[in-house]
Amino acid sequence: MRTWRICEVLTDEEMEIIHHYVLRILAEVGGIVQSQGILKKLEEYGAKVDYQNERVWFPEELMERFINESEPVSEEFDPTQIKIGAGTYGAFWMTPEGKVELFTEKTIKEYISLSLSLDNVDTFGMPIPHDMGHLKVSPLYMRLLWWKYVEPKEAAGSAQVQNHRLIPYIIEMAEVMADRFGGNVWDYVYGDIEFQSPFRCGREEARILEGLIERGFRCSIGGPMPAVGITTPVTLAGALTVHIAEIFFKLVISRVMYGLKTLNFSSSACIVDMKTGTFMRSRPENALFALAMGQMAHKKYKGYYRGPSFGVCDAQTPSVEAGFQNGMLVFTGIMAGSRYMGGLGVICQPTSIISPIQMIIDNECAGIVKRFIRGFDVNKETIAFDLIKEVIPYGSFLDKTHTVENFRKELWQPVIFNRDNYQKWALSNGKTDVEKAKEIYYEIVKNKDIIPKIDETTEKELLKIIHSAEKSLSI
Repeated sequence: MRTWRICEVLTDEEMEIIHHYVLRILAEVGGIVQSQGILKKLEEYGAKVDYQNERVWFPEELMERFINESEPVSEEFDPTQIKIGAGTYGAFWMTPEGKVELFTEKTIKEYISLSLSLDNVDTFGMPIPHDMGHLKVSPLYMRLLWWKYVEPKEAAGSAQVQNHRLIPYIIEMAEVMADRFGGNVWDYVYGDIEFQSPFRCGREEARILEGLIERGFRCSIGGPMPAVGITTPVTLAGALTVHIAEIFFKLVISRVMYGLKTLNFSSSACIVDMKTGTFMRSRPENALFALAMGQMAHKKYKGYYRGPSFGVCDAQTPSVEAGFQNGMLVFTGIMAGSRYMGGLGVICQPTSIISPIQMIIDNECAGIVKRFIRGFDVNKETIAFDLIKEVIPYGSFLDKTHTVENFRKELWQPVIFNRDNYQKWALSNGKTDVEKAKEIYYEIVKNKDIIPKIDETTEKELLKIIHSAEKSLSI
């Protein structure tokens, strides 16, 4: 039994209608690409280009060829496995007492320590330090902190680049790391940009993409993040259709720029609250959107799907609201076929505040998620018919070897969540999940210190490069 691609919410006719209008949007509406070089590559691929107005359109026959030439999900893909990520590249840290502060190197160390200590966290993003230098060079400081406190032998955990003028300094820092720790400079350089919605590859994003690719380095294209009711129609069918077309817009550019052959879909749309104007990420419409997008990705386009995950809740603090919103979206994403869940500990979207208490609670929830997607095996041994005949109707399974051998791997074991009845819980001081999470946090901070993984000489050399970038950018 596996919880994999089992939720179908669109009929075949509805999928064909959506696909039809996706192709029409790409062919008749098109997008903006503010780069003559990228436009030329798109034209060579078969797109219709207007160089003067920096516009591009994708004929229907081109898109059908693009889809048919794409690689389907690998047969080696294991749907019983999931990757869990904590945090984000946010700017704010919520203390266990609920005070919101800008991230500093000290609190980033606490965040890293916590992320490395949680058993269900596989990876994590690097927040933005606000006590080390100007925000314009924060991508450089974020790389420095990754190498210093996490892993000096790989590209940094935060790959964002907002300014193409930072690229030479990122490469120079990578050369220092490759010289100290081995490997190629390529191993240490990775970039990430995001296109703007709707259908816009901006001038700066294009410069970053070209600047890295032309030098032989990697640069992925994230986004877009449409705002339902502003950059898409307010109707979910219209928003879904526009979002799929936007994803194809970036996928075609990804293919002509660096040969991406797979079709990777996501559902990162924001629902605009029409009363307050706030971008919301955990409304029921987000869940519906995810289910439909997952089905289109898997069934129609044979692609990968990365759906909603932890950290897209709208709640302002760790709370019942945060728990319900995370639960709704996480399990919706799983049922839609997503096998990556990021954002553990993130609350209050779109501000993206990282709460250590929420992260610890989310880690407990991530254990539930891992158990859920693993499903269960159905065979002669697991059905245990001979044991059933032996025990029922007068005995108990509790003292049987079969129970001892299987209960730990078959049944999820909580750490924070309750496993007692009310009487036992009350007699043991009746601690809530938040209170237990605080105890775990203080225990980790007290006993797990992060030792720098680069020496002072290397750090000074990296800082010298960063200070040179600050001077060059007139900061």
